[in-house]
Amino acid sequence: MRIGAVAAHFGRDLDRALAKVRAIIDSARADGVELLVLPDATLGGYLTDLRDPRAVAAAAGDMVVCLGYTESAEVDGEQLRHNAALCVSGDGVLGRHRKVHQPLGESLVYAPGDRFEAFDTPLGRLGMLIDYDKTFPESARSL
Repeated sequence: MRIGAVAAHFGRDLDRALAKVRAIIDSARADGVELLVLPDATLGGYLTDLRDPRAVAAAAGDMVVCLGYTESAEVDGEQLRHNAALCVSGDGVLGRHRKVHQPLGESLVYAPGDRFEAFDTPLGRLGMLIDYDKTFPESARSL
C-alpha cells in the first residue's frame, strides 16, 4: 500500500482549501497513493467546521483521505467546538475522531473528545490521533 502525508498550510478560506485538497488528491492518485493523510485543521483552520464532507469524499473517489477540521457539535444542549479529524472515501465518511488530549490553553477554545476508536476502511482498520494525542501511549494502545 502506498501512503502519502501532506504538510501544508491551507488557511481559513474554505473554498480555496477545498480546491487545494482536490489538487493534492489528484496528484497523489497519479502517484499511486491509496491512503492520503492531510494535516490538522486542513479545512477552515480553527474557526469553522465541515458540516458536509461530501466535497472531499467525492474528490477522494477510490482513495482513503484523512484530514483535520474544526467540528461544531451540540452536546447536552451546549454548542461545543472540537479539534477533529475525518476519514473519507468516495463511499462517504469512514471514521471520525475528536482530539482527546489537549495541551495547555487549548481547552479555552475546544472541548476534548472522549474516545479512541478504530474503524473499517477499504484498506483495512484504521484509527486516528491528532497532534498531542500521540504523546500518550494509551492513545495508540486503545486503537
